[in-house]
Amino acid sequence: MQKATAAKKVIVVLAAVACFAAVVPAHAGSCPGPRTCRNYELSYTGDTNLPFHWPIGSSGLINVPYRIWPYGSPFITPENAISAIRGAAATWELWNPHVHFDYRGIASRPPVSWGELAGSVVGAENENVVGFSPGTVAGATTSLGADSSGHITGFEIVIMPGPWQDAPCQQKDNSCTPEPKWYPPYPLNLTGIHEAEGGIQDLRSVVFHEFGHTLGLNDLFYQINCMMTMRGGISADASGEYYEECPEGFRHVMTPALGDVLGLKALYPWTCPKPDRKGRYPSRYKFLCPKIRIFYP
Repeated sequence: MQKATAAKKVIVVLAAVACFAAVVPAHAGSCPGPRTCRNYELSYTGDTNLPFHWPIGSSGLINVPYRIWPYGSPFITPENAISAIRGAAATWELWNPHVHFDYRGIASRPPVSWGELAGSVVGAENENVVGFSPGTVAGATTSLGADSSGHITGFEIVIMPGPWQDAPCQQKDNSCTPEPKWYPPYPLNLTGIHEAEGGIQDLRSVVFHEFGHTLGLNDLFYQINCMMTMRGGISADASGEYYEECPEGFRHVMTPALGDVLGLKALYPWTCPKPDRKGRYPSRYKFLCPKIRIFYP
């Protein structure tokens, strides 16, 4: 779920302009299959209709600083909350060589809820707080601040107190690399928990979706997009009928679908460089380039 501010003016993004990577394949099964569905939506400013995005610096990276407010949930310890949130941020870095999330420690305040938000608040302290707030009615809500050029100036991610759990990942940096040996048998159609029995949700996967908003990706609605990481909380078809279930069953969203990756690539373009004589890629491409064709043939 996402809200946005632009040019010190509150802009509520209710329906962003739909964008599709190239042409959506016409063959049956393109969507909602996560390997083949190319759908994505970007978030736009209200005044200039430019997509929200972070500027790419001289280092070739977008630097996204953030802090965590891990207090306020009786269902998960502060240590586990930090682990889940940092792991979600680190996982996005695997899917675009320009993306870098810069964790700067514990925040000095809770995140600002949308009802309290003024255009000058988001990013004013350069904290970009991610954390819990008792006033949140949705699972989590992201608010963006941006200038008239669409450059993101800050964000807040407000998370309801729970109930939450964390499904940790195995990488040293706590990111979730979709390896078959960890998530058999199909790394893009995981059976891991997103919403478990009793309403318990996986904090890591929910925050992973919200971090997608902080990069400029918008929610995807309609049941055809129900397998995407950036799917909305409830999907509806063109007739207005609402669905809470995906016919194929919800998958664990910590592995982006093809459309999620293509949306990020539209905002921050990249191409795989040539490997060296030993077949090695530069560090920022070492996960993406040799494996992208395996996961998305």
